[in-house]
Formats: sequence, structure tokens, C-alpha cells
Amino acid sequence: MSLITPKYIPIHIISQKNVQHEWSDWDPYEKIHLPNEGTMTVLSKVSNRGVTAFAIGCAEWVVYRFRKLSSDKTPYDFLESCWVLVMGNEYVQPEGMEESEWKGPIRGAIDLALLTIVNTWNVSEYGSAEQEGGFAAQIALLVLQDKSLFLDWQEKVLQRLIKYYPRDEEAPDGPPVPREVLYPSVDLETVQSDQLIKAFLSKVDYKSNPFLKDIEPAGFTDSA
Repeated sequence: MSLITPKYIPIHIISQKNVQHEWSDWDPYEKIHLPNEGTMTVLSKVSNRGVTAFAIGCAEWVVYRFRKLSSDKTPYDFLESCWVLVMGNEYVQPEGMEESEWKGPIRGAIDLALLTIVNTWNVSEYGSAEQEGGFAAQIALLVLQDKSLFLDWQEKVLQRLIKYYPRDEEAPDGPPVPREVLYPSVDLETVQSDQLIKAFLSKVDYKSNPFLKDIEPAGFTDSA
């Protein structure tokens, strides 16, 4: 696993060992609130790759919230493959994980967060995926005990996405998106996105990632 832990998530604060949220394996959706209208309004004005990047970010909050309670590295490999996708390599086709192995309030929530990334990208093929992106945020809010930290991050990131990756109906996917769009502290005015993407992709070990092992590197790589 070569995915670097995101600095925008206060893992030492959110990764408590106690679990307070309710969960239903029969119908996990019944425990999750409907997407926020304001969030969806903003996401409707963001490129498809931008909305998918937001869904990945929300899933990262979920995965890292359970870092002390789940040692399985599969979610991190999955997240990395999704970043490779939004950074321009559309040979990556994430399909989710084996649902039967991902049950309960911890693994079930992780699985749903990752599946929502897939849904977001797939739905964007037919139009804006703001509803799926908004739902991704609600999964994070379900599992986080201190929701204010996520909400503060979300507000800042939504403004960054609409500024740097606005939706163009002539080219709705938009350009490749660097992970740093989710880092409110990174000034994207002073650094080139392609350099950020190239730096990320240069660290990806495709052969050790089960979701990338059959994928040829593409995009902003040293060999490009």
C-alpha cells in the first residue's frame, strides 16, 4: 500500500475505538440521512471528476475514522485506485468489494462509502452525480462523533471544487483532479495541478495493489 495518510483528516481525534452509530446490514440506507440540498447544489456545478474526488474524500474520512478498529488494508488500496482514476487513468474501473465480507457498523460502513465512490463515477456518465456525492457526505456524518470537523472541511472543499473544477457541459468530466484539492491548506494558485498529480502517480505501486495490478500506468507519469 503506497497511499499516503491525508493530512486534512485529524485522525488522532476522529479514530475513537467506541462506535455509537446505528447500522443495519439488511438496509444500511435507512440509517443515513438524505443528501443535503445545499451540498448537492454546489456539486451540481462541479465537474464529474471533481464530484468523484469529493466522494473519495468523504470515504477517506470514513476509512480513517475506523483506523484503530480495522487493520484490513483493502480499503486503502481501493481509495488509491480511485485516485488514479480521477487523475486521468480511465482504464481503472473500480467495482466495489465483496459485500458478504463487509458487514456490520464498521466494515459495512466502509464498504458503503467505497461503493458510493463507484456509484458517483458511474452515474456521472449520464449526467451530474451531485446526489451520490451528497450521499457520500452523509455516510461520513453518520460514523463521525464530532461532525463539526467534517462539516468545516466540507464547506472549504466545496468552495475549492467549484472554483478550480467548475462543470462545463461541453466537457463534463473536466480535467484530472489532484488529491490536494481536498487539502484546504494547500494554495492551488501557487502550484500546478499536473505536478501534484505526477508526484502522486510516481509513488503508486500498481503491482502490489489488487485493484491496479492489471492496469497500465497512464497520465502524468515520468514515462509520459
